[in-house]
Amino acid sequence: MASTLTKITVQTSALTTSVTNYSSGDQVSGILSLAGASSASGKGGYVTGAVLTDAGDVIGAFDVILFHTNPSSAAGDNAAISISDADNRNVIGTVQLTGSFDYGGCRVCSASDVRIPYILPGGTTMYA
Repeated sequence: MASTLTKITVQTSALTTSVTNYSSGDQVSGILSLAGASSASGKGGYVTGAVLTDAGDVIGAFDVILFHTNPSSAAGDNAAISISDADNRNVIGTVQLTGSFDYGGCRVCSASDVRIPYILPGGTTMYA
């Protein structure tokens, strides 16, 4: 049986980020909606990697926490991440982007060789 891979791309220059420095463990921006992560509610797949690019040339290591339901306890930009017990049950997994590559005027963090299974019980959108 042939499988079909779906690439989900979220590209935005409009993330709301702080003008002050972030500390390790801070949430960066608000929650991102990854629409079309499954073909139908109750379906799923596998997260196989993640890429984060930064035209501002400042990023370092990141942890991308994935949820199957929009988390209500998100800390908000530039605040220490704090996930409630209820939202913890909605975590699909975490993709660790362990460092960034400096390409001169920009940086890229990436993770590949990841295989995190997921099912989206209430729609087709995943959240990060």
